[in-house]
Amino acid sequence: MSDFQAGDLVVVASEYNATYPDPIVVQTGDALIIGQTDTDWPVYVWCTGPDQRSGWMPEHFFVRQTADSGIALRDYSAKELSVQAGESVTLVEVVGGWWWATSATGASGWVPVENLASM
Repeated sequence: MSDFQAGDLVVVASEYNATYPDPIVVQTGDALIIGQTDTDWPVYVWCTGPDQRSGWMPEHFFVRQTADSGIALRDYSAKELSVQAGESVTLVEVVGGWWWATSATGASGWVPVENLASM
């Protein structure tokens, strides 16, 4: 995948535009409605939070209670970060091929690792 580590400053190799304008945001202990597993990114499962917002959530960030319900094990936001080629971002956490990254302007969100390169 990559040799990146949390704290690395990397360059955006190719543009990425966020696809979900109002993604799921949950807090530890929130109840979830659990849907299908993503076919491209199998670590992610479609979930709906208590405020009815939905999005892809890493399966290990919740515990299933039934086939279609669960509880969030940690705070999580599915917010994606729109980035332009040549922009630099600081990496925070990697999950299933996506990095939580922070831009020079302070905006944060998930970016696919395939869109990033070493400086």
